[in-house]
Amino acid sequence: MNTMLTYCLGFEHCTGFAMRDEIIDQANFLAGGCTVTYGDGYWMEGAEDTKEVYHGEALSELSMKIEMLVPTDRLEFAMKWMRRGIIMALRGDHADSHENQKPVDMDWVQVTTHKVETHHFAPTEDL
Repeated sequence: MNTMLTYCLGFEHCTGFAMRDEIIDQANFLAGGCTVTYGDGYWMEGAEDTKEVYHGEALSELSMKIEMLVPTDRLEFAMKWMRRGIIMALRGDHADSHENQKPVDMDWVQVTTHKVETHHFAPTEDL
């Protein structure tokens, strides 16, 4: 059984790509590959609190979603090392970080998991 592990991170639109590349490298190292999607993320002020409805200004940021498929028995290991890699990349703590990389201010990283059954086929196979 496999688990789809998804990380949603929000950045200022001007955040450099060096830090993002480090996070993607960590996902590839742990899962053998990943899917990255960029988009605009939106939220309401106070959205960190559970409410019936939200009022206030809608804010936006660059959203990066990383999806990686890991064997379920390696899930805790992968989550531990992704957390460490993300924190280090955001702080600019990697030994190979770019010299002019600045720490990134981020309040949260959303992590979701769900068990999946995967199947693969080669599109070059005979029909």
